[in-house]
Amino acid sequence: MNTKSKNVCNMDESGFNVGVIQVGRRVMDSTCNINYRKELGRQEWVTVLECICTDGTAISPLVIFKGEKLSSEWIIPANPEEDWRFACSRKGWTNDDIGLEWLCRCFEPETREKAAGSPRVLILDGHNSHVNGEFIAQAYLNNILLLRLPPHTSHLLQPLDVGLFGPLKKYASAAMEPLIQAGVSRVKKEEWLSAYLKGREKAFRDSNIFGGWRGAGLNPLQPSKILAKLPSPRIPSTPSTPSTMPIVSNSFDISLITSSPPDAAILQSNNNALNDMMHKNAPLQTPIRRYVKRLTKTAERLQAQNSILTQQNKELQDIIRARREHRKGRQVVLEGQIVLTTKELTEAVIDIDNRAKKKKEKKTRRKPQIRTTDSTNESNVEKDICEEPPMKKRWILAAVVI
Repeated sequence: MNTKSKNVCNMDESGFNVGVIQVGRRVMDSTCNINYRKELGRQEWVTVLECICTDGTAISPLVIFKGEKLSSEWIIPANPEEDWRFACSRKGWTNDDIGLEWLCRCFEPETREKAAGSPRVLILDGHNSHVNGEFIAQAYLNNILLLRLPPHTSHLLQPLDVGLFGPLKKYASAAMEPLIQAGVSRVKKEEWLSAYLKGREKAFRDSNIFGGWRGAGLNPLQPSKILAKLPSPRIPSTPSTPSTMPIVSNSFDISLITSSPPDAAILQSNNNALNDMMHKNAPLQTPIRRYVKRLTKTAERLQAQNSILTQQNKELQDIIRARREHRKGRQVVLEGQIVLTTKELTEAVIDIDNRAKKKKEKKTRRKPQIRTTDSTNESNVEKDICEEPPMKKRWILAAVVI
């Protein structure tokens, strides 16, 4: 098989639970090994199809939202590149139709010129949306060779799993951290997409792509790396007993270590005593010297916390401002198309807005018409108005005579 190295690619999908983060503040019990993580109350599933090549490049992703119809509100505010693709499904998962559309509209056109007629190798797992009759037939017609990985080996042999998806989710979660800290009850799709854009820009670097291929032992081919990754029996480690500091009876020794934050009354009393000693030029004993050292460290820690809170407050204000300025989008459905690019979606929304604008202008042009009469009719009207009172008088006289 005459296949160039640059024409070997790996595709895989990764699911994202919108609202779930991987980094941030964690609460844990010091006596156990269980970590707790804060998650939002409502989450939605989003699937992204990614593909990388051995030459360090990556093709544009396909983002699959949960829903019946695509909405510009989910995509345009995040400002993705024009060649990004978007689709939607009932559960936010990929399916046979979307997988086939990805092969025909994403992978094949973007790798055709680089292949220049040579065969292309596509490494993938055994998901049903990747391995079905229509998918295999289209790959065969376009000179694409499918290399299916053995079951339960994607975490070892798939470059995307080995070197890309881990950093991608880490960076995307870090970009969503301000929303989580703001206590947002529900992350919007456009907010998640903005975070994904930032995470992908950092994760899909040449070094990470090459590292994924090397880590999977596929380029260059190194089977020993895969054998070294096979799981080995784990020996449970004995937890070490934390050392405890001896507590001294002197108030200067215990005021900054018995509580966090320190007790305000004790701290003020000790500070006053320290200032009196400094004012009298009295010698500082060892407990007082230790207290001064801890006091300086506490001041530095509080300063750092204040800086963090100030930055978080600024980020929260930016989030609130962006949410207030958010504009609702339009739902777009193009007949016969399952996957839409950013450019196609933007053009469809502009076309809908232009048609609505023209319809509104057409209604405003219809002004009420004022009917005019000639002088003869005007004189007749005036005459009738003048004669109306005498008519009423005659009716009154007639009534009296009867």
